Amino acid sequence: MVKLAVRLCILAFIFVLPSSTCRYIKRSPDHMSICSRTTPCGWGVYTYYSRAVQYYMRTPCQCPNGTRCVRTNDELLIYSYVYHCRSFLEQAEHVWPDYQ
Repeated sequence: MVKLAVRLCILAFIFVLPSSTCRYIKRSPDHMSICSRTTPCGWGVYTYYSRAVQYYMRTPCQCPNGTRCVRTNDELLIYSYVYHCRSFLEQAEHVWPDYQ
């Protein structure tokens, strides 16, 4: 039983740590948190059966000037669409409601 628990912990460490997308949040001179390109700016939480967004959760950082918060991928395990800061010049199908 203990061996199984140790193996599961090792597997979790191997698979979860490298897939983490939150790298850093830096502070701008006016003390506003700025999201990096790899730090999520928010999540759209949905119900598993319809995948319609029920509510949005914003992170404590803001997108830098010239970018907006857009949907980049789907985290099936937490029933959420993940949003990251991307340039206004990049095509985006799903944009965070405040940036439309």
